[in-house]
Amino acid sequence: MVASFALAGAWFWRQNRTAARACWISGGSILALTLLTSYPGRPKRLLDVGLHGKVEVAVAALVATMPELLELREHQVRHYFRTQAAILTLISNLTAFAPPSRNYRL
Repeated sequence: MVASFALAGAWFWRQNRTAARACWISGGSILALTLLTSYPGRPKRLLDVGLHGKVEVAVAALVATMPELLELREHQVRHYFRTQAAILTLISNLTAFAPPSRNYRL
């Protein structure tokens, strides 16, 4: 995700510098979230994995609203941000952020 935002920022730079900056802000926020998260088997960091999942959904919402917040009118730009937000939401919802429960009932 971070690389796609970085590349899109470079792509949009000539056409729309505001869109390019929005891409880099979005990618930077995802990168910061990843670097601040404690993953199993790695050193302890600021955020646990469960909180990471909740914040990731909020970042997806921010990405989806970025064109409206920055008044980006081009269809291509708006479509890119909506698609990225949908992919980020999909990935977040398909990820198991909590360990599976061992309390099975029959």
